Amino acid sequence: MTTCPWCNAPRDSSQKFPNCGAIYAKAEAIKSHVGKSTQLSRGALRWGFLVIGAAAFVDIFATWWAASHDSSMLPFGEFESGLKSDALSLVEDYGWTTDAMIHRHLAIGVCCMIVLALVYAWGVRQARQTAK
Repeated sequence: MTTCPWCNAPRDSSQKFPNCGAIYAKAEAIKSHVGKSTQLSRGALRWGFLVIGAAAFVDIFATWWAASHDSSMLPFGEFESGLKSDALSLVEDYGWTTDAMIHRHLAIGVCCMIVLALVYAWGVRQARQTAK
């Protein structure tokens, strides 16, 4: 049994880690705020990472936001390979309640937005200091 290094969710080695999609999506978006001396800030990759990260985050967060208002929107099910979805596995195998699962996923999403806002504010501050 392994755990996710970021969210400590238990997983066996055959399944992906839950909750980490939002963190990864924000990391992709944050890459657009790197220093001006790097290739990422000058090239088209910057905008590609920003769009991919933002779209991934919105997709993930929207699922859990909708589930907070309508429990039928929860991503329960099984894959064609027979593996359970992450949500179903957390509820059935690890004993999470659906409310706790929804609130934890939303909390991670909000934390990701806060981190992005802090990185953005830091970038604005750096730009203002450079302009002086």
